[in-house]
Order: sequence, then structure tokens, then C-alpha cells
Amino acid sequence: MASFESDQRPLERNLIFVGLALERGWIDLHQITHAFTVWICDKTQSLANILVNIGSITEPQKRELDQGVEQKLFEESSSAQAVNSLESLEHLTSHLDFLRDDDLDQFLSKAVGERRLHLSGLAHARKEGAGQSNSSKEECFDSPGGDSQGRFQWKETLSEPGGMGDLSITLDKELNRLVVVKKIKPSRAADPLLRGLFQLEGEVTGHLEHPNIPPVYSMNKDSKGHDFFAMRYFKGRKLTEAIREYHVVSWSKGGKSREKLVELLQSFQTACLAVEFAHQRGVLHCDLKPDNIMVGPYGETLVIDWGLVFVTSAINQSTGDVVRDHDGDDDSGHYSPSKSALTGLHQRQGGLRHSVGGTLPYMAPEQLQASRTKEIEKITCATDVFLLGATLYHLLTNRPPYLPRTKNRETASDLYDRIGRADSPSPRSIDPGIDQALESIVKKAMHLDPSKRYASPRQLANDIRLWLSDEPTIAHPDGVRRAIGRWLKRNLKTAISTATLAIFSLLVGSYFVYQENLKAKENLRAWYEMARGRSELILQNEAIFSKSSHGSQLKKRYLQDVIDKYNKLLKYDDNNSDLLLDYLSISLMLSHILRTEHNLSQSMRHWHEANRTFSVLKTKQITPSVLEKTEVILKRELMLTEWKNGRLSVALKGQGFQGVTACVF
Repeated sequence: MASFESDQRPLERNLIFVGLALERGWIDLHQITHAFTVWICDKTQSLANILVNIGSITEPQKRELDQGVEQKLFEESSSAQAVNSLESLEHLTSHLDFLRDDDLDQFLSKAVGERRLHLSGLAHARKEGAGQSNSSKEECFDSPGGDSQGRFQWKETLSEPGGMGDLSITLDKELNRLVVVKKIKPSRAADPLLRGLFQLEGEVTGHLEHPNIPPVYSMNKDSKGHDFFAMRYFKGRKLTEAIREYHVVSWSKGGKSREKLVELLQSFQTACLAVEFAHQRGVLHCDLKPDNIMVGPYGETLVIDWGLVFVTSAINQSTGDVVRDHDGDDDSGHYSPSKSALTGLHQRQGGLRHSVGGTLPYMAPEQLQASRTKEIEKITCATDVFLLGATLYHLLTNRPPYLPRTKNRETASDLYDRIGRADSPSPRSIDPGIDQALESIVKKAMHLDPSKRYASPRQLANDIRLWLSDEPTIAHPDGVRRAIGRWLKRNLKTAISTATLAIFSLLVGSYFVYQENLKAKENLRAWYEMARGRSELILQNEAIFSKSSHGSQLKKRYLQDVIDKYNKLLKYDDNNSDLLLDYLSISLMLSHILRTEHNLSQSMRHWHEANRTFSVLKTKQITPSVLEKTEVILKRELMLTEWKNGRLSVALKGQGFQGVTACVF
């Protein structure tokens, strides 16, 4: 037990350190994610040194936080209890969950459980002793509006420590509705850069009037002069949670549900179009990931957290210089920052911001490069397309594209190099069940070369729409086999009837071509069997021909082909009685079709050919009853043809067929 506690103390100190730094507003969740990603590569490092090395805190801040850690450990009964007392613990746990580190997951899940148990006991004790005091506390709350009579009345603090602002659910008394108020942290209000970033986030979010971007209802200062803005209160959950449910819960119930996948992809498609709207207003998000997309129970989707926004409309793309400094929109609808928000722009845009930022496990290669070299001209719409591709990657695999390869002892430098090369495991290497077309969409969106990615988020959304509609996508055009399968799936009934005739014709034709290459003796036998079989198939499938609009023409063509084959056979064997009878029957069938088409001359030609064959048959040893039936059919066809010609009486007298008139009619 002592050994376990000893092994855990460095991790506990790390968590206490970042928890205190987060609660003091010195670092944000993006910096924590970056630091823990580096820590996973080498767990002998302390989070304190990592945060200093990546420029998130200064040495004096590190020393002050180290003292705070010691004080925390002294006040609590154990290091584990010190971790449990952190107000930011649960939020840290949910935010670091996707890093998939066993040590971190095991420790945090245990710590959160103990904290919840402890808090439930405190809540019960408060409830017994507090009585009805909650209502008076609510009324006395110094609201962002300036006093208890202001527009917004506090209701509940959201568990969102860290970042630039505190979030709370408040009552908008003017419209009697709940809203979310984001107020800059007092510890950050004095920093011109952070104040500019906060102002920029509020302005951009309010400017982007789109149904899938949270609307901002008000932006002002509270009684202490701290900036705040009020926005829509959305009862939903992060896309990350919906993805986890799809992958974990669905499997536990016997397999992943295509219906759930479709819902996730539809939400992703909606998010793409919201980002496209922002691009048309000269705004890049730069931190797109499942945590920054919210989904609701009725199909709602919101793209949130525009805190790392990059304003392309405020700069010259070739120089990075500011080209507008007026408030509001320009004539094109592009967002232009107000003077109070200009400090939130990059240094090369005239602001105070020195880094592009982003979340390391999802970051685009040029985003990482720009954060190091300040080459902000590399940040374009293609950067957001990459981040959307990384989000789709997470949706399909239940993990971000870039996680440290702990088995290979990958260093932080190696991880940075991989991000710079856009080198992530292919989705199907993680889950072979992922559709190839979806993997191709991910790979195109996350291509190393920005020019080879989708031209816009809309184009990416359109490829998702095509996949959902079972259409070929830009990223994964259909091969012949997939195209045929897709067509058959949609046209099953047509395919069955068409295939019956097509395969029948193809098999017969290819069979005869093949038989031409055989020996003459084998040809005779094969042709006979094939011709006889074809004539039988025509008779047996009369219904198919009769239902087709071109049935008569098809049947005539097939019969003519059979006659040609019989002619070849008769050249080799003109004494075969069965062959002669088949030939006579086919000739009469063709004569009948031609007569119904009023082609009487051709009809008579085939009738005479049948009559000539009958004359030959009469010299053979044929069963008398067969000859009698054949003769009756011949006479009937002749009389019907002559009737069409208006010469029926001539035919009856000239041929001596008077005795069969009753039989025919």
C-alpha cells in the first residue's frame, strides 16, 4: 500500500499544481491538455516544468504555485484528499479523459468518486441547517446588471473552471428566460491581452448570427467593471459524450447502431455548415473538436467556444497587417473587431496575442508551425477543414488523431514531428469496421497539403451528405464493383427483370462464340442443344416478352438468331428429324410475329420455309399424329396470312384445305 501511495504522489502533485493554476486563472484548458500530452510521453517530468517550458507560466508563478501545493498538502490529511478538494477536479477529469492514459484515468476516476461522496455529505448537512436561506441569497446576489435590480439574476454556477471566464446560469428578467452569462475572471480582467481576447470572443459569437452558433443577447460590464456577455442557455451535451455513448454503450448492447452513427454524422454535417458561415464572415474557429460541439435531444447542434478565434478579415493575407480598425461589419458582411477587441488579435495584426493556439491532439500541421514561428498567413480556411477532419476522426474511432505512443516511448519532440507530418493512425487500423468511404473523407480533410484538402467546410459537409444518401463521394469515387452494387441496391426490381433477359442473351451469345472454337463434331452437338434450349426458353418466358414494351422485337431477334444456328446445323445434318421439327416450329413462330406486324411478305417467306421442311419430314419416320398436328398448324398459319391479304377463299380452294376450315375457325 505504501508503495502504491509513493508511486502516485508525483501524479497527485501534478494534479494539485495544475488545479491551483487553473483556479487562479493563470492557465487554461488548452495549455493543460498540451502539458499532459507532453507528460504522457515522459512521466518523469513534472507538470510545473512542462508548463514553464511551453511558455504557459513564468518561473515566479511556478514558485508561487509550488508553495500553494505544499500548503494544500499541509492543510489536508493526505495528498489524495488534497486532490479531492480541488474545485476543478471533475472538469479536469472530463477534459483529460480523451488522452486515454491508464494511470491518469484510474487515479482521476477514483478521486472523482471520493469527491462526489464527500460533497453529497456536505450538501445534506447544509440542507438540514440552511432552511430557506437559499432564496434570500439568490435575491442578494450582485448580478452582472449592476445590482439586485439588474437584468440578470444569478441562479447557478456551472462547473466550468479555467479559461478566461466564469460561466453561470442566470435569469434574464426582461424576457423571463434562463441564459448563460460568461464573465471574465477577476484575476484576468487586468490583463489587456486577456481582456481583448474575451471582448473578441463575445463580439465574434454575437456577430455570427447562425442557428447553429449560440446567439449573444447582451454584452456589458458589471458593477465592478468586469466584462460579461449573456448567451443562449442550451440543454444539451458535448459531442464527445455522444461519441463515447455510440462506441461504448452501443457495443455493450450487441453492436454499433447505424442509426446512431447517422445521427452523429448529421450533427457533424450541421457543424461544418456553421463553420462555413463563419468563414464567409472572415472568421476562423481554430479550436474545432468534439468538446466544442454541443448536441441536443431534438437534433440541435451548436458550435461553441470561439475563444481562439482568428479574424482573417482583419488582416492582409500576404503581410498579416491590419487592414480595418472600425467597429462592426463592412459592406461584405465580414466581421471587423472594435477598438476594445483589437488587442485580442495576433501581434502581427496589431494586437497582443503571440500564439495561434489550439488543442494539440487535434492540431493542424500549419497551426503548430504558426504557433512556433508566428507565420499566421499559413492559417486559412483549410486549417478549420483539418480540424473538422480530426473531429470526424474522433467520431469514427472514439479517440483524437494524435495521442502519445507510449508503447514506443515517443518523446514530446517525436509527437510534434508527427503532428507536423499529419501522421496519425488510419481510422480503419483502429476499427476495421469503419466504412472505406468515411476513412477517405477523413484522410482528404486531414491531408498534409492544405491545397489537397476539401476546398471548404461546405464541401466536406456535402461529402458526408453524399455518404448518408448512399452516393459516391469526392474522396472515394466508386469503382466498377461498388457502382454496380449501388445500382442493384436501388433498382432491384428493374435489375431482376433486366438481368433475366440480359444474362440470357449474354450466356447464349458467349456460349456460341465459345463453341466456334471447338471441333466441328463437337459444334454440331453443342449448337443443337443450345438452339433447342433457347427455343424452349423463349416459349417458357413468353410472359416476360409480352410485358416488355419491346418484347415483340426482342423475341423476333432471338428467333432469327436461332434460325441462323439451325441453318448451320442443317448444313451438317439435314436428316435429323428432331432438328427439322425444331426448325419448322421456329420458322412458324417467326412467321406468326411478322404477320401480326403486317409484314406479310416476310411472313409468307418463313411460312414457305416451314412448309418445305414439312415436305422433307414426310419422307422420314415420323409419328403420324405429329405430322397431322404439324400440317394443321401449317394450314392455319397460311389461311390467317392469306386472310390478312384478302385472299382466304383462293387459299382454301387452291390448296385443298376446305376440310380444315372448321378446325381453324
